[in-house]
Amino acid sequence: MVSVRTGSPAVRSVEWLSADTEGIYVSTRVRLARNLEGFPFPQWAGEEDRLKCRDIIASALTGVHEMSGGILVKMDEISELEREILKEEHLVSREFTAGSTARALSLSRSDDIAVMINEEDHLRMQFIGSGVKVAEGWKRLSGIDAELEKELNFAFSLKYGYLTACPTNMGTGLRVSIMMHLPGLSLMGEIEQVIKGLAGIGLQVRGLMGEGSEAFGNMYQISNQTTLGLPEEEILARVERMASEVAEHERNARLRMLQKRMVFVSDRVARSVGILKNCRMISSGEALGFLSGLRLGVECGILKGIDRKRLNELILLIQPAHLQRLNGAMVSEEKRDELRADLLRQRLKNTRYVG
Repeated sequence: MVSVRTGSPAVRSVEWLSADTEGIYVSTRVRLARNLEGFPFPQWAGEEDRLKCRDIIASALTGVHEMSGGILVKMDEISELEREILKEEHLVSREFTAGSTARALSLSRSDDIAVMINEEDHLRMQFIGSGVKVAEGWKRLSGIDAELEKELNFAFSLKYGYLTACPTNMGTGLRVSIMMHLPGLSLMGEIEQVIKGLAGIGLQVRGLMGEGSEAFGNMYQISNQTTLGLPEEEILARVERMASEVAEHERNARLRMLQKRMVFVSDRVARSVGILKNCRMISSGEALGFLSGLRLGVECGILKGIDRKRLNELILLIQPAHLQRLNGAMVSEEKRDELRADLLRQRLKNTRYVG
């Protein structure tokens, strides 16, 4: 079996969860989709073609400077738990973990660049970093793309651009998303209006775990919907610009909330502390909601004994796969709820409300 990670099972440093100074922006993801010319898309390809694609792409990646010193993980050679850990760390999609045959993941040494081989497309290259790093992500991914294009023939049309399994990804094949913590807009009942406004200009809003997920812990991902007919620079600029506008709305919502509803904010934070320090069973969704309350308390200066870095660490540790790795064994959902509560009580014992 190939081990995805070595070292302490407690938690490893996940770069995209290192908080910025303000705390509204959590992380940036930049992704490029590409396919090999002359091969069917993965979901329509036979086993022989998918294995051939995997080997061709893996071989080409060995010559890419950015991926030097990284690792290649064949998904059918790791355990279900290790695949779930990769998903919780946002290095792979949920679809990628569901079927592991002929799929592989190439990880850079710093773990902030991951290349999924044979997901929906032959290649899904992604950068993920903390805060707003749209320019950095694009620069590094476009460099990898240029190096690979010297070795691989990508499916390309003069009319439609890069060809992808899903028509919505055709053209540039570029998706940009920025994850944000938006408790002010959520608690003030304004988040739905913001989501509708973004949808009206071609942007999409998703939850913490990406497509199809709920916005647990008031975490929202803002991304582009259109990849065809727009140059990469315009896509990058639009997502970053709109995220900046959402952040400004969030700051205003927090300010109004503190000025007009301070008792409400204090109650939210105090309840979050009380429940997390005393619960005996708690689901991951519930825990994320209360951790959002703690994060709000830290940012409002009414919570001591914890910082964003440790709160971000807990976002991963309370996820099912990470929790089971800490425990050293696969356990039932009910047992996970107990272990999660035990972990939170232990990690938050010095946290105190000072409002």
